[in-house]
Amino acid sequence: MTVALDQKRFAAILVMDVVGYSQLIEADELGTVRAVRSLRNRIILPALEASGGRLVKTMGDGFLAEFGTADAAMTSALEIQNACVEQARAAPVDRRLFLRIGAHIGNVIIEGEDILGDGVNIAARLEGLAHPSGIAASSEFAHALQKGLVAHLDQDGQHTVKNISRSLTVWRWAADRELQHTEPNQSFSPPTVAVLAFLDHAPDPDQTFFAEGLAEDIISALQHMGRLPVIASASSLIIDPALSPQDAARVLGARYLVKGTVRRAGKRIRVTVELIEGDTGHSLWSEKYDREFKDLFGIQDDITLRVVTALDVELVEGEIDRLRQQRPRHLGAWELYLRGMANLRNAALQDLKKAQRDFCDAIDIEPDYGEAWAALGWAYLKEYGFGLSKNRDTALENGFDAARKALSLSKKSPFAHYVMSTAYVWRGEKELSLNELEHAIRLNPYFTRAKVAYHNRKELADPSQGLEAAEEIRKALALSPREPDRAFYFWSIARINLVAGEAFDALDWADRAVSTRPTDANMVYRRAICLAALDRVDDASKALVTCEQLSPGSVARLSKWCPYEDERDDILFSGLVRHGLIDRS
Repeated sequence: MTVALDQKRFAAILVMDVVGYSQLIEADELGTVRAVRSLRNRIILPALEASGGRLVKTMGDGFLAEFGTADAAMTSALEIQNACVEQARAAPVDRRLFLRIGAHIGNVIIEGEDILGDGVNIAARLEGLAHPSGIAASSEFAHALQKGLVAHLDQDGQHTVKNISRSLTVWRWAADRELQHTEPNQSFSPPTVAVLAFLDHAPDPDQTFFAEGLAEDIISALQHMGRLPVIASASSLIIDPALSPQDAARVLGARYLVKGTVRRAGKRIRVTVELIEGDTGHSLWSEKYDREFKDLFGIQDDITLRVVTALDVELVEGEIDRLRQQRPRHLGAWELYLRGMANLRNAALQDLKKAQRDFCDAIDIEPDYGEAWAALGWAYLKEYGFGLSKNRDTALENGFDAARKALSLSKKSPFAHYVMSTAYVWRGEKELSLNELEHAIRLNPYFTRAKVAYHNRKELADPSQGLEAAEEIRKALALSPREPDRAFYFWSIARINLVAGEAFDALDWADRAVSTRPTDANMVYRRAICLAALDRVDDASKALVTCEQLSPGSVARLSKWCPYEDERDDILFSGLVRHGLIDRS
């Protein structure tokens, strides 16, 4: 039986959706269904009735409502959002329900009790653009409001959305966000990542297992990383590939999506992987991997390693960029952690102190935030390692204590074990340092920084490792070209080459270290070591002058440095000593 479409009518439309519904369902299916039903019965329906609106239909975690006027719709939307925020104040942090609302006014097609058409589609797309607890309205809707109501909205420019041919001028309203950012003892969580099923364009249906296995492996590896929460494969791999990135992200409650394709041509296979920002659909990173079509499991392992290593950096970089762009007035624990990690990239003492304050503030908000404790330890240990503080022993002990606290909270945190390994190496306990790194790598086989540090410290402890260790460090760094501390590992390769008698190669790597951190006195001094070894005395002398200008007293301090604590230290500094540029007596 075909249902006839009735005439059109002019209506104001609200489309509402529960934020993070999939995550809430995964955590507590029955409780979430009951909470959404209560939200509909206790908040949405009364607000609609008070403004003369009608609930057209409920769609799982979504609601469609229509009104006779934009004023009625706006009044109802404001009442609903404010009531949701008030209700959330009394709810446990992980059970709070927030809505996004899209608002539009225009013609709709009537089909029985349902409404269809372009007006509904536009409202649905606007809902996807709304912030949690916010309203996103079209310009048609805003212009139809009386002056007192339109004053609630701020214009946010033009946006392009899927399946709507024209750009939409969006007007926004945001609830008081203090509840989400400053309430005492609130648990702040990093954003969620979802890996979607890879599209397989292989001509052989028997080879589709490769694309399926690759997506599963990337999900598993990202979960091993422990950096950000990852949507379970049972949820993310069944998403309709025809959905736009914004819709897929909204359905899954994810801020970032990982998508990919697999193509085979002759004896070669190409895998393309892309990291997408869910809110905008913008591509943040992409890479192509071409391989000879043999040993599929070997290819799968290799590509997984490369993708996940890159994503570990790109995801955090994306979050730091988001924080810089949005500049929220109130920072939660996650944002403070991110800001601290950004400050850690710099070598100056003031930046390390800023990072320490950020991590301490994050811990004040969330005392059991293990990763923040680990990062705090890392900041103190950098202060010690750079020799920037007058109270180096205090910095070392603070770093050790923070790392120990991190491990007491997060025994399975690879980063916490990595930081503890650094504390041990600075305390001269090399074997304990190596044990912690081995533990970190067992927990996360994709932890590039731990692998690099392991080979570096293994060579420091064992002269037989030599150039083999340098090659392992080089290979690991090739997988992570944006590793924030890569300058130190460039120097590690330089140091190993210099001790092995390869002074020209050593200088090449030292140059890379300085080009990465040109204002870091530690790197400039290390380059001077290599220059002196090659008898480039004037250049080495100039480098030492620059070093002292960057950090007064650093030449005398670094000239007492003993990375090996054996005869290799004499080889390392032989050029500077031979030319009378330093005194190590």
